[in-house]
Amino acid sequence: MSTPTVVAGVSKTYGSGPERVVALEHVDLEAAPGESIAIIGRNGAGKSTLLQIVAGVLSPTTGSVHRPAKAATMLELGSIFHPDLTGAENLELGLALAGLTTDIGHHRADEIVEFSGLEDAIDQPVKHYSDGMKARLACSIAVHTEPELLIVDEVLAVGDASFQRAVLTRIDELVDAGATLLLVTHSVDLARLTRRAIWLEEGRVVRDGPSEEVLDEYEVTSSAGRRYASTPAAHLESIDVVPDHVPPGSGFTVRSTLRWVRTDLELAARVDVRPVVGDEPWMRSVDELPEHRDLNLVATSPPVAIGTAPADGGRVEVELVVDALPVTPTELEVTLVLTGPRGEIHDELAAPLTVEGPPARPKYRMRVTPV
Repeated sequence: MSTPTVVAGVSKTYGSGPERVVALEHVDLEAAPGESIAIIGRNGAGKSTLLQIVAGVLSPTTGSVHRPAKAATMLELGSIFHPDLTGAENLELGLALAGLTTDIGHHRADEIVEFSGLEDAIDQPVKHYSDGMKARLACSIAVHTEPELLIVDEVLAVGDASFQRAVLTRIDELVDAGATLLLVTHSVDLARLTRRAIWLEEGRVVRDGPSEEVLDEYEVTSSAGRRYASTPAAHLESIDVVPDHVPPGSGFTVRSTLRWVRTDLELAARVDVRPVVGDEPWMRSVDELPEHRDLNLVATSPPVAIGTAPADGGRVEVELVVDALPVTPTELEVTLVLTGPRGEIHDELAAPLTVEGPPARPKYRMRVTPV
């Protein structure tokens, strides 16, 4: 039976005194055989440091790690290769390090070369390989050595889609056979393929539970309360505000072209209006802090259902009419927002609107008389 992976009270610090940096702080983790775990968090949260400690690349400052002897790491692909050796020679070395030096290893080598698709380049020195070729060879070796623990850090983003699918299928087979998967990724879609997720923030575990629950909460928090769909059902290709110059109190129409990607969700659309905060309206996402977006709303409309995609998908025209906008002369940004059944945002696109002319006369005045 495979050995569980246990991380007990692990901390990692660099430097000392004022220069001291805490990368991990009292992290506990137990991963059972056959368990798939995604480790998520913002940049600098400690994800890669944790995997490197589990892999034995780094030593913890405090705490301990117990893991199966047969572990395969997919961290910095190509770093394990000797550049002057050929792909075949590096493959033989990798199999030897995995303990496969018998006839099984030679048979496995043929499988790995075929899986990698590098038959024509396997006898070339690795220093002549592209990053994609190194990734193919390293991934192929890692998933064909029958590891009890598979440690993966963002490397599945390398290579073409068909090869990624092949690697993911092979990883699923290993997990089904009892291997443990520890996966660091920024892709929420990829993380949702695991059953459990651990959320790190500033070197500490803030959530540990079923992937769907942890990832839903992570998406909300990481987008300052604005939950974005992992797989958008549609994209907005264009937006026009007609007219784009209006007097105070007047309305306007928002028109857009929507291209469907998925046909299984009902979407709605709403209009958000904010002040322009950058030199150009489309720069707002750069200049405005995410947590200020809702605070800066001038007005927002209720969502209007636009239904599901036609049977053949394709493009449709969306048109929303805003009857009146009660603001004084100013420069505004009008954003069309596509939302799904749970309020998640599938896409948004903005265009400028200028409110110009004399402001409407106030309905009342207040007089102050000195005493």
